[in-house]
Amino acid sequence: MRIILAALAFIQLIIASLVGLVGLFADGGSIFERAVLALIHPAAALALIIALAARFPKRRLVVLALALAFVNVVADVVLALAIFTGAVRGDFWLPLAFAVIPAVAGTYLLRRNRRGSV
Repeated sequence: MRIILAALAFIQLIIASLVGLVGLFADGGSIFERAVLALIHPAAALALIIALAARFPKRRLVVLALALAFVNVVADVVLALAIFTGAVRGDFWLPLAFAVIPAVAGTYLLRRNRRGSV
């Protein structure tokens, strides 16, 4: 399961990096939206890749990956709610799509950590 999640996180890193680069050059959008696209998504994906790729990751790495995944999911949910309420233009489902892999991978890391595997 961890290899599949690491592969999905790698795909997310590629997509998030491309979307982040495009988002930096787009017109409009607040600094919060740009920070989510350009910084949080790629950083969370990279941390998840490293934590999932290691057979026995250090506890600090797991905590960092979980923290970035949590920030990623919360930022995406806040952004989706802002879009849904009309405060920001866009498709509300798009930020939620970027939250799926970090949520699943973070849950996996959390459960694995609780079992004492880490």
